Amino acid sequence: MTDASAMNLKPKISFEEALKDSPNFRSTLEESEHGIAELESKLEKMVKLCNAMVDTGKAYNVAFGAFIQGVKELGGHFTGDNLVQVYLMKFIGALSELQNFRMTLDDQAHRSVSRALGLFMKEDLKKVKETKRLYDRISDDLDTALHKNAQAPKAKPSEVEEVNNVLTATRSAFGHTALDYVFQVKLVQTKERHEVLNTMLSFMHSQNTFFHQGFDLMKELEPSLKELGTQLQILNDRAKADKKDMEGRHTLVQKMESLWNVTFTSTPGPITMEGYLFKKTNNAFKTWHRRWFTVKNDQLVYQKRTKGGISIAAEDLRLCNVKPLDDIDRRFCFEIVLPGKTLQLQADNDSIRQAWIQALQAGINSAYCLSPKHQSKPELAGNQNAPSQETNGSHPANEPKSPSFKAKIQALPGNDKCCDCKSENPTWCSINLGITLCIECSGIHRSLGVHISKVRSLTLDSLEPETLKVMLDLGNDIVRSIYEARVDETVALPASPNCSPAVRRKWIQTKYIDKSFLSKVPGTFRSTSLRPRTTSRLQETFNDSGIGGSRDTIPVEPGKADEGSDSSDGEEQEALKSKEIVEELEISATELLFQGSSSGNVALMMDAIAHGAAVNEMDSKEDSRTPMHKAASSGNLGALEFLLLNRAKVNVSDISGVTPLHIATTLGNTGMVCLCLKRGAVQTAKDKDGRDPLMIAIESANADIVTLLRLARLNEEMKESEGVFGNPVEDDETFQDVFRDFTNLASNNPEALNRNFQEPDKPTTPDT
Repeated sequence: MTDASAMNLKPKISFEEALKDSPNFRSTLEESEHGIAELESKLEKMVKLCNAMVDTGKAYNVAFGAFIQGVKELGGHFTGDNLVQVYLMKFIGALSELQNFRMTLDDQAHRSVSRALGLFMKEDLKKVKETKRLYDRISDDLDTALHKNAQAPKAKPSEVEEVNNVLTATRSAFGHTALDYVFQVKLVQTKERHEVLNTMLSFMHSQNTFFHQGFDLMKELEPSLKELGTQLQILNDRAKADKKDMEGRHTLVQKMESLWNVTFTSTPGPITMEGYLFKKTNNAFKTWHRRWFTVKNDQLVYQKRTKGGISIAAEDLRLCNVKPLDDIDRRFCFEIVLPGKTLQLQADNDSIRQAWIQALQAGINSAYCLSPKHQSKPELAGNQNAPSQETNGSHPANEPKSPSFKAKIQALPGNDKCCDCKSENPTWCSINLGITLCIECSGIHRSLGVHISKVRSLTLDSLEPETLKVMLDLGNDIVRSIYEARVDETVALPASPNCSPAVRRKWIQTKYIDKSFLSKVPGTFRSTSLRPRTTSRLQETFNDSGIGGSRDTIPVEPGKADEGSDSSDGEEQEALKSKEIVEELEISATELLFQGSSSGNVALMMDAIAHGAAVNEMDSKEDSRTPMHKAASSGNLGALEFLLLNRAKVNVSDISGVTPLHIATTLGNTGMVCLCLKRGAVQTAKDKDGRDPLMIAIESANADIVTLLRLARLNEEMKESEGVFGNPVEDDETFQDVFRDFTNLASNNPEALNRNFQEPDKPTTPDT
């Protein structure tokens, strides 16, 4: 249809007829007004329908998104199944693209229809209405003026002139208004076709784009769909074959007799054995519970059949003795004798009992043969090919321990004997106290709780490099000088290698829980230029820290702060003769912790914490910074790890929002960044300038730290996306390997990592 024929469908309105205001003009105008009113009504309906369609599309998209999330969660059920994972990820990607296409379609529909037509009605149709109201009012005014002019009497010339002037003005206003009104009407009639067709054209283009994108997406997915169809056919055939094989499953019942008549056959290497046993509890009721027991890695562990974690019945088989137990009412019983306790177990029949007794005895012999404890010391310290033992689960079994790791710790003064009872060759340690322990004392330390002592084995466990630094910064001599500064044997008798368990427990609890033997106050500093000829290792450690304001400040060994003030030895007499001034300055435990953390002096920090310093205390004199902030600023990796081992919070912020991770990143200290991330540092925390650690690392162009932060963030995102039904997800193996490598580099070759790090005596901290 041509434009001319289309225009013939609409009534013609002439500007000349508008001035005449003839009946034909009024009829045509009324017909045009009716058409515009009808157009407006239909446009309003179309806009409402479009809005309803868009709202429905959004609701569909929400439901579609929930469906996609359900598919993702379903995929988590098949973790490790590459076939399901690969195809589900492809389908999830395609469905997500379709969802995006749909959202774009809804948005374009709203803009092309609702907004465009709404704007046309708001501007053009509204102007027609406004001009019509003005036209109707002027038209009524003209009719009134005409009637008054017709009624003016001839005898009153002045009145005739007045009404004539009013008529002339009104007629002129009517003419202008009529022309404007006709213009607006004709303008709407001219634009209405363009607005409607342009709106629908835009809408259809968006529909075309939506279906074209969907077609292209499905076309790309088509080979995968065909490939999956082939795979499913193979799986279906395999499932049918498996089902046929399983039809004879009941024949396996005949083999249950072999499970009842168990025999133990010794094999070379570590002993393994597992099965159900009844275990007698230690409560007042002495009840028996059935548990699944396992002998592995020279340990005896057990667990419930449903829920619950793994419990350790015997941590070290070398400390066990197993024998039958026939003098009780229950049958098929045997007992395991451990230091300080006896474990009573019951098998289902005598053959199972004999198999367990033989397996445990073989495990004990194997533990003695394979344990590094029974190798010669030169072989332990220097033989690089010495056999490594599996760990107890705290580290991967294929990660070899450094052959000199135990020797380094035991080489410290006093570490060759147990810190509490002085037994020879201790093989256990407390990593937060920095001491070595014998097996008997380690058991009591473990009963104190991890908030007091964190016990590890020097032969069965692998210590983190940062933890090893803490152990090497402390040692038995330093810790004894703190916790045994004022021993009072009337309070508790010192433990000895062959003392009773009661004496041992009393001694350890009095030392570490009651803290009865501490000095009255933490480290007391004497400012003097006179340096004693002999100093303890603790004094030397303090002196190296630079605490006290100058190198002339010599801290006194804890517990001996009050000694020497009345001394008459030769050195003091000589000092008095030289008129040297000795000044004692006592500080609080918290202030001592602040100073020790600032200098990275772990021994000083240990003394402060022993005297009750709060590890998370904020320093009001220094922007509310905690010891963690100060240790991070010092650049001492061991000091930071020592605080973390003693329950310091890694995510605490100072008054400027700066966390220890911010400080480590600003210093370019990769080792500290790695340590903070391993201990759960939140890297999205921002300082007062809105910078998080990643932004700081990018600004300083530290590639190592940027890599660590991004890898840690990616690992967290993977754990969040892979966790299903609230089950915890372990760290990615790549993440663990990279962090392990960075940890070893930071501890053994820090110069290769600390690219932006400055010397500790000139710490650089974030702008606050």
